[in-house]
Amino acid sequence: PHESHSCYHYWDNKYLPPQVTAEMAASEGWWYKQEYIINELALNSFICKPNHNDTVPLAANLDKTTCVSGYAHSGGGRMVTRVELSTDHGATWD
Repeated sequence: PHESHSCYHYWDNKYLPPQVTAEMAASEGWWYKQEYIINELALNSFICKPNHNDTVPLAANLDKTTCVSGYAHSGGGRMVTRVELSTDHGATWD
């Protein structure tokens, strides 16, 4: 396998050091340095239901089940092994 020669791969899939300006990257060949390529996406997840800004009154529904749905992507072909939710603004996770 080899690195793609697509213009999108060279110009969009890079993470350059903060001190490198666009002008430096173009004149010094930073866009073509393989050590700055982004090959894999980091973990990403999204809750679809309940909707954004919905409030789920937990105290009034302790005896009920609340359905939460969405997706998670691990990147690099790895499996998502768990998903944790917080009901207290991130103080604890279950």
